Amino acid sequence: MNDIYSQVWTTETSAIPPDLAVEPELFKILCFLGTLGIILNILNIVTLSMSTEQVTYKILMGMAVADLLVNITLFCLSIIFQTSPNTVKIYHIMPISLISILMRLFASISNWSAVLMATIRLLVVTFPLKAAIYASPKRVKVSIGLIYILCIGLQVLFYAMVAYWLGILSNFALLLYVFPILFEILPMAVCLVLTVMLLIQFGRAHAKAKNLVSQTQMDERVKEQRKLTFTSLLTLTFFIITYLPLVIHELIDLANMYSINASNHYPTTTHILSKVTLILQSCNHTGNFFIYITANSTLRKNFLQKFAKVKTAVCAGRTASSV
Repeated sequence: MNDIYSQVWTTETSAIPPDLAVEPELFKILCFLGTLGIILNILNIVTLSMSTEQVTYKILMGMAVADLLVNITLFCLSIIFQTSPNTVKIYHIMPISLISILMRLFASISNWSAVLMATIRLLVVTFPLKAAIYASPKRVKVSIGLIYILCIGLQVLFYAMVAYWLGILSNFALLLYVFPILFEILPMAVCLVLTVMLLIQFGRAHAKAKNLVSQTQMDERVKEQRKLTFTSLLTLTFFIITYLPLVIHELIDLANMYSINASNHYPTTTHILSKVTLILQSCNHTGNFFIYITANSTLRKNFLQKFAKVKTAVCAGRTASSV
C-alpha cells in the first residue's frame, strides 16, 4: 500500500519509525462509521430533496453529497487496510498518503459548505428584509458549485505541485503547511466566528419575537426561518466539536514539523491523537442525520412520509407476490 508520498515521508524525512502500527480495531470502527454514514447520508439526500424550496436545504444537500463521498471513501479505505496482508503503518492514513487524498478532498468540500451555510444563515437573520437578495436560490447554487470546483481544482493543483517538487524538501514542507491551513484550519476558524455571530443574532431575534402579543402573530415563513437557523446552529456546533481536535492536531503538527524532522522522532502522543481525530472526523460526516430529524420538524415529516411510502410499496409487493 505504499505510495510515492508516504515513501517520501518515511525515507526522505525519516520522521516515522516503522513500529508505529495502526491497530486493526481502528479500521473496524472506521468501517462501521463508513457503512453507517453511507446509509444515513443517502437518507439525508432523499429527505432534503423533498424540501428544496429553502436555500439552506440546498446547502445541506450539497454537504450531504460530500459527506456521502467521504464515507464511501472511508469504507473503502478501512476494507483495503483490513484485508491487507501487511502491517498498516501510521503514514498510510496521513494526509499525504495517496489513499487519503479523496477522503480529504470530499471532507474539504463539506467543511466549506458548512462555512457557506453559516454565512447564509447569518445574512438571513441579520438582514431579514434583504434575505431574498443575499440568499437567492441562484446565488446559493452558484456558491455550492464554486465550492466543489475550487476544492477539487486547488487540491489537484496541490498534489501536482507536490509531485513536481518531490525532491525539493523546502518546497515540499511549504506545501504541507498550505494544505491543512487552507482546507481544515481556515474553514474551522471562519465557521467558528460565524457561528458565534449567528448565535448572538439569533438570540436578539428571539428576544424580539417574545415582544409579540402571541406566537400566532408569527407567520409560517418566520417560524420556518427560525427552525432553519436552529438546525443550522446545531449542525455547525456539531461540526466544531468534532473538527476542533483535528485542527488542534494539525496546529501541533505544523508547529513540530521541523523539530520532528530534526529529532528523527515521531511522538507517540501525536500518533494517538491522529487516530482519535480520524474517528471524530468520521463521526462528523455521519451524524448530521440525527440532528436534522431531531431538531427540524419539516425534515422529520419528510422522512416519515418517505418511509411510509416505502413501507406501503413493500407491503403491496409482498401481497401481490403471495397472490
